[in-house]
Amino acid sequence: MKKRLLWRLISLVVALAIFAIIELTGNGGSNPEKLSRTLAQGELDITFKGTVTQKYLDVLSEKRSAETIKETHRQDILGEIKYFFNYFRFDDEIRKQKEPELIEAFNRIYANANYKVVKSEKKDNVIKVSVELQPLNTMIEFEDEFDKILAEMNKDYKSGKLKGTETELNKKLTNKSLEKFFEISKKPINLQDSRTITLTVNKLKTGHYQVDSKSLMNVISEVVPYKSK
Repeated sequence: MKKRLLWRLISLVVALAIFAIIELTGNGGSNPEKLSRTLAQGELDITFKGTVTQKYLDVLSEKRSAETIKETHRQDILGEIKYFFNYFRFDDEIRKQKEPELIEAFNRIYANANYKVVKSEKKDNVIKVSVELQPLNTMIEFEDEFDKILAEMNKDYKSGKLKGTETELNKKLTNKSLEKFFEISKKPINLQDSRTITLTVNKLKTGHYQVDSKSLMNVISEVVPYKSK
């Protein structure tokens, strides 16, 4: 979990540097609990669906266009793709070559995210927002297929049937694995049993409210889990 959170936070920092998008904060004049639910729902919708509602835009302390905010969804997806390649140690050149297909596949997967903001509770300067979600089995299913591909390649390598340098073999592994990944991404998504986790919204010194970055990353990791978090 910590590795994934760190990877996503690094990606977030890069996105902020490139697009000058600061974290989104809500108008502190609204009811804090209601505001926090709107902010939480808005952040999750942007991350998983790439959609922005007017209700969400209305509570932001600094007005931005929906198009500008949607760019954060694209950066989230690119960050997840980089994490995906790092997790399986795939060839990075292939990531760059297949980026359009990967973005399309990850968008398909993320669009199936099933989550709902159910309630919020204020505790001092922090508001705890309860999110009910159903984790997607996609990455776990793919990892099972990846293990089979890797075992088969190891067997062929030991028998002398498969030859090549470490780089060549990794490219072959990456391409074979991605074929299976793209196939899985087009199938109906299996969902795990629902669970409820907490998303934290902090009150800033300015009086505005802000979704906690680490808390948001934790929710994302719960919705799209890998075998090893």
